[in-house]
Amino acid sequence: MPFGSTFQNTIISFLAVGNSPSKEMTASTIATAYLVDADLVFPTLIPGSTPLTLPGSSGIEAGFLASFTLCEQLTMEPTPDAWMPAASAIVAFWAGVQFNPLIPAPGGLLGITSTVVFPGEASSLAAGIWTAMKAGTSAMSNQQGAALVAVALNTAMIAHLAQVTGLWAGTAPGVPPIPYVFPWVGAS
Repeated sequence: MPFGSTFQNTIISFLAVGNSPSKEMTASTIATAYLVDADLVFPTLIPGSTPLTLPGSSGIEAGFLASFTLCEQLTMEPTPDAWMPAASAIVAFWAGVQFNPLIPAPGGLLGITSTVVFPGEASSLAAGIWTAMKAGTSAMSNQQGAALVAVALNTAMIAHLAQVTGLWAGTAPGVPPIPYVFPWVGAS
């Protein structure tokens, strides 16, 4: 299952009950939900090659908490820049992540490594988070607002994953097997 379903549903459930008790709890909920779905992510061209290890959710939690705090301190409407701490934390989360190399890349046989070499860029993700955080302002109910925010936030996360890039290295069929490197772009 690709990224998004658990994340989106968790955020809807959390926000639908009304204002969250604290920015800390909101940041923690977002980060924990992100980690649950991140465990299911794979390079789009190598289905099933899930992460071997992931950093914990604490960096993402700290990034969202920093963004929430920054938004509280602003004397004007937040801009996408206010969400750079959250976006940067998500980008940092993916830096150097190792995916299961035993799932062969197209044309590959036996893998040795499958590593993220470009974890995406933060500015477009920050803009997506900013858009998501404003999405519920026109809602007529908490449930509707929660859904609008969660869907937009999920969309921003999926768009970011499309930027994540890596290299699968291993062998290709041949006698003897030949070295093979497969660059992949995008994770699902």
